[in-house]
Amino acid sequence: MIMAPCDLLQKNPGPSADEIRDGLEGNLCRCTGYQNIVRAVQYLRELSGVRDVGDSVVVGPTTTYWALMQSPVIQASLPGLAEAAATVGVLQVRNRGTIGGSIVHADPASNMPAVVLALEAAITAVGPVGERTVAAAEFFVDLFTTALRPDEVVTAIVMPKPPSRTGMAYAEFPHPASGYPVVGVAAAITLAADGTAETVRLGITGAGPKAVRAAEVEQALTGQVPTLEAIERASHRAIEGIDLSDDIFATSEYREHLAQVYVKRALTSAVARAHR
Repeated sequence: MIMAPCDLLQKNPGPSADEIRDGLEGNLCRCTGYQNIVRAVQYLRELSGVRDVGDSVVVGPTTTYWALMQSPVIQASLPGLAEAAATVGVLQVRNRGTIGGSIVHADPASNMPAVVLALEAAITAVGPVGERTVAAAEFFVDLFTTALRPDEVVTAIVMPKPPSRTGMAYAEFPHPASGYPVVGVAAAITLAADGTAETVRLGITGAGPKAVRAAEVEQALTGQVPTLEAIERASHRAIEGIDLSDDIFATSEYREHLAQVYVKRALTSAVARAHR
């Protein structure tokens, strides 16, 4: 049942109701008319892709990493998202894995949660009682745990377009075997006309049981000229408020060191891009 509509959508992303029935023929009892399955396949088609809606970019949850990397809208408005997507796994994973799957799974070592935090995304979910929106800052609750209810599905990830003089960057230290970030940092910084940091947003993944905003670093740099010295000082506050993980992959002390190093690297790249 699952393989037939997936194969159909791969060959024909926009099938009509009759084409869906033909694609499912032989898989289900015909007495139902396939109506529920037809509607489900048609709805599934709407959950993929990137849309520019003016002040925001709407990304469907089934949009693959490869599609994010190739999207002209993402490249123009949210290049940090494309940069992070390019670090995921290998080519086969990027072709099949999705942004929605990543954030809903809430793996503590996944990069997408850090990115949606830094980009201040809003996650739209639908369930039996209707639709609601959850800010990314409230979405990640704990290890493999989100604010999503058991009977809800994510239908959209909405990210506001940043103002001019905004730079974004993603930097990570990948595990040499799995490729997952031992620590990864997504940064977005907007500069005011006088060169000071108007807004600073940092998402850190891998350091603890869930992705978090590096609030202390953000606060330390906001209103300051983000020089290398200022970034260096602020980076020392990277792990404040994080319950650092300590496991077979890395000790808590090592993760603390990595968090400081990669906060510095991501911010330095983001500032340089904001000046372009």
